[in-house]
Amino acid sequence: MIVFSLMFAALVANLTLIMVVQASDYQNMAANNHTMARESKTERGTISTYDGTVLAQSVKNDDGTYSRVYPAGDLASHVVGYTSSKYGTSGIEASYNDTLKGEKNFASITDVVNSLSGVGTPGNDVTLSINSQIQQAAQDALANDSGACVVMDPKTGAVLAMASAPTYDAADIDQVIADAASSGANSTSSSELYNRATQALYAPGSTFKIVSLACALQEGIATETTMFESPSSMDIGNAAVTNFEKHNYGTISLARATELSSNVVFGQLGAQIGAENLVNYAKLFGFNMDIDFDLPLATSVMPDAKDMTTWETAWAAAGEPVGESKTTNHPSPAGPQATVLEMALAGCGIANDGAIMQPYLVDGIYNADGKRSYTATPKKLSQAVSADTASRVRTVLEGVVNNGTGTSAQINGVTVAGKTGTAEHDGYNDVWFVGMAPSENCNVVVAIVIEKGQSSEYAASKARDVMKTALEVQGDL
Repeated sequence: MIVFSLMFAALVANLTLIMVVQASDYQNMAANNHTMARESKTERGTISTYDGTVLAQSVKNDDGTYSRVYPAGDLASHVVGYTSSKYGTSGIEASYNDTLKGEKNFASITDVVNSLSGVGTPGNDVTLSINSQIQQAAQDALANDSGACVVMDPKTGAVLAMASAPTYDAADIDQVIADAASSGANSTSSSELYNRATQALYAPGSTFKIVSLACALQEGIATETTMFESPSSMDIGNAAVTNFEKHNYGTISLARATELSSNVVFGQLGAQIGAENLVNYAKLFGFNMDIDFDLPLATSVMPDAKDMTTWETAWAAAGEPVGESKTTNHPSPAGPQATVLEMALAGCGIANDGAIMQPYLVDGIYNADGKRSYTATPKKLSQAVSADTASRVRTVLEGVVNNGTGTSAQINGVTVAGKTGTAEHDGYNDVWFVGMAPSENCNVVVAIVIEKGQSSEYAASKARDVMKTALEVQGDL
């Protein structure tokens, strides 16, 4: 009796768990036939750019079901994502799935009542902060290359464009995933489906010198005019730190070292800053921070300061992660390693007087009647440095574009500040540029990385094209 009573109680508990507690999970499983049948008859809301380009919408078929279409083709495909009865959802289609189905973000009491009663009503429309012209420019900049580009408004945190290459057309998603599977890849490692802007971690190269310079100026460790020796190579922490292509720059100021991107100077600066200071400032700029975002976002990393040798700290200040080499292996990961979005945020901190705003992609949500239920509100993520320090860093970065490695980013009639970067690997380099304009009142920040790129000047020229489009759209050019 006791055994059977316990078994019966366990059965009741299990049924209660499945039918009550987990009911919603089972009902919404992508592979649930009931779910697929129900959702095929649901008109999902549209996903549009800020300037009104429809990126995704539902079209009614003759049998009363709906098909998801993507009128703009591959425009912002990694942001929008896909919805598939076979493979589920990704991107905004996934993170705002309930909203698009009309089961969340209600704009009126009628929406609530209709949802609770099961009345089939169109889902909510999602408007992104992305501008279609800037987005197209970002994608054009990556044409024929692999990499990513993020464009932001530093004053609000709005993402104006987010591109990843190679890309795909969500209308063909079943075939894209099937091809990836047949080639031995999956949805997270497939070259086309992988969002390099938010999920890939790259060595930021010399773009990280923005953080190192800001730290040094903020802490009074050095000034723009502090002089350093910059031979082709220097032992720092009992191992060599070398300039790119072994250039010998002689004795130069910190400002000039930034313009020329001297690793040797920034290696010395890193040793003076110290591991703890460098890691702490990297955190203020967003590294090791779990940043809330509308899409899955990898955490950009710095090592634990106590694990870092002087040599590793020197290279970290120059933007090269060396912590997992044979001589310096330690428990914490090598760093710095950053997403492209993170380096855009670092640029935003300098562009916006030291304040980094919470990044966002969704600007507003509307019901089928056009009533707004959500409006994005700019929020500060962190105060990385003082406004004075940010201004001083911007001035130095103007020199990079005017007289240094970033001259390819110059735009007639606009003062551009920025930093090039070359992350060196065995046999190839990833090339970067992080730029902001107009420098005296920044409205646009662009971060771009091109895998196995020709040179950092090439990245700077691509960023210039994107920045120019963004300035034109915003009326600054």
